[in-house]
Amino acid sequence: MNVEDFREYCLSLKGAHDKLIFKNSNSEYDKDILVFFVAEKWFAFANIEVFDFCNLKCNPEESQELQAKYEEITPGYHMNKKHWISVGFNGKIPDTLIKDLVRKSYDLVVATLTIKERQDLNDSTSGGNSKCLKMNIEQFRDYCLSFEQTSEKMPFAGFFRNSKSILVFYVKNKIFCLLDIDSFDSITIKCDSSKIEELKENYSAISKPFNLSHKHWISIKFHEDMSDDEIKLMVENSYHLVAKSIR
Repeated sequence: MNVEDFREYCLSLKGAHDKLIFKNSNSEYDKDILVFFVAEKWFAFANIEVFDFCNLKCNPEESQELQAKYEEITPGYHMNKKHWISVGFNGKIPDTLIKDLVRKSYDLVVATLTIKERQDLNDSTSGGNSKCLKMNIEQFRDYCLSFEQTSEKMPFAGFFRNSKSILVFYVKNKIFCLLDIDSFDSITIKCDSSKIEELKENYSAISKPFNLSHKHWISIKFHEDMSDDEIKLMVENSYHLVAKSIR
C-alpha cells in the first residue's frame, strides 16, 4: 500500500477528513504527519513523506493478539498504548488487513461520538435516513456466525410468551447475542458495564435487556440512531467479552 491508496481509503469513510496539524512542530518528522478525523476526533495518522507506519485505534484484546502475530504491529506511537497500535508499511502486513484495521479504528471512534455529532455526521453525508437498518435477518445471522466457535439455537420454547421465536447465538456454550426472529426489531448483547451509562446517554437505541442482568447486558433497538456498522461493532464486542470469559 502506498500513501495515496492509504489516504484514499481513509477519506472514503463517511465524514472523514484530513489535516496536517503539526506543521509548526520543531520535529521535522512530525511536520509531515497527516491526521484523519471523523467529527474532529482522530482515527488514524501517518507521516506522508516517510510513510513508514500508521497509528490506529484498536480494541485492547485484539491489539494484544495482533502484536503477538505480527512484529510490525506495536503499541501506538505517542498514544495511549492500550487503545492504539502502530502498523508498519513494510509490505508484510496485507493491504486488506490494514484497511480492516482502519475501518475498525474509524468505527471505534464513531461509537464514542455524541448524539449530536452523529446526527451532524449523518446529515452532512446523506439525504436520507442512513441509520435505518439495512441488514436482513439472514445477513445478521451470517455475521454472528462468522466468529470462531459460534453456534445458534432456539432453546426457550415454552418458557414464556413468544419465547419459541427467540434465537440465541453462542460462543462455545455461552450466550453473546439473542433476538426475536419474528419481529427482528432489536437484539440483546453483553456489554462492558463501565460503558453502559455512556451508551445510554449517546444512543436512544440502547435500552434495558429483558430477563438479563441490567449491569452486564443491553438491548439495541433497530431503526433508531445506530447504523449497521455500529450495531455490528457492538455485537463483536459482546462476542469478545464472552469469549474472553471462557478462556
